[in-house]
Amino acid sequence: ALAAGSMLLSLGFGTPGLAPVILSLALVIVFILLREYARHLSFAWLRTEAALQIDVCVAIVQLGGLGFLAFHGGLAAREAFFVIGAACAFAILFWFRGARERFVRPRRSRVVQDFRRNWTLGRWPLAGGLAFMASIQIYPWLLAVMHGSAATGVFAACMGMAFLANPFIIGMGNFLGPRIMHAVAQRESRKVRRLINGGFLVICSAMSLYCLVLFLWGGEILQMVYGAKYAGHGLVVALLALSQTAEAATLPLNSGLFAMGRPDVGLKSYLLALAVTLTLGIWLTSILGVQGVAISLLAANLTASAYRLLVYRRMRYFSVL
Repeated sequence: ALAAGSMLLSLGFGTPGLAPVILSLALVIVFILLREYARHLSFAWLRTEAALQIDVCVAIVQLGGLGFLAFHGGLAAREAFFVIGAACAFAILFWFRGARERFVRPRRSRVVQDFRRNWTLGRWPLAGGLAFMASIQIYPWLLAVMHGSAATGVFAACMGMAFLANPFIIGMGNFLGPRIMHAVAQRESRKVRRLINGGFLVICSAMSLYCLVLFLWGGEILQMVYGAKYAGHGLVVALLALSQTAEAATLPLNSGLFAMGRPDVGLKSYLLALAVTLTLGIWLTSILGVQGVAISLLAANLTASAYRLLVYRRMRYFSVL
């Protein structure tokens, strides 16, 4: 698809000069995706150190290559993609040396069977992820249409501040999700509950402190990072952080429900969030602008999390195991 897009751009469609950049991305995207594949497999095998080794390897090669190009005046988008691809390829080769014994020789007779088995479960998080992205990505477009590009820029800056906690949230998900899956597979009901409840408490505690900091000084930090023209949006930053907390708090429940045979819960929760976006979100965005977006996201994530919590509490957990 990227190569086809590059061909269209080279024929005069779209932004001039973008064709070679897209073509370079088409050449290296496989290595970038393989890096993510290797990281997820490492987490699934409970080999966190292997995922860390991949990230460290990529960081060293990538930062070193980008720094070299910048020092010699050759840093541009096309060259940057090649450096990123080379870093990921090097990390994948390094990782595969220690993981190759876990792979088996592919068999043609099992391709369709394996695909169907993976699709049976994989379709749920795929559809849920698309619904989740739609519920968030629609807001920049709404702001641009209703309030202009300046409002979209303010929203992006506030999101950047609020989402500084993403490494912690993603890290908790990478740590808890596979362990919950293993505990369910081993029918260790107490361990599953301990992981879900403990993860819920840890995320809520850490994110509560984070929200408190942004409620007190979010506006000042935003202004310090992005400049004086972003003054007066501290409440938006705080509301976005609270919205992220509402979403992150029930991620352990989402993993647990998936492992317990309810992969549909994640999709349904994100569809509820999308419904809030398409109703309350559009209305609040039209009358309140960026602040309306923050309130809408909070309402959507609270709705999705409340649904997950309700399903989790209603399930007869021990009968599932």
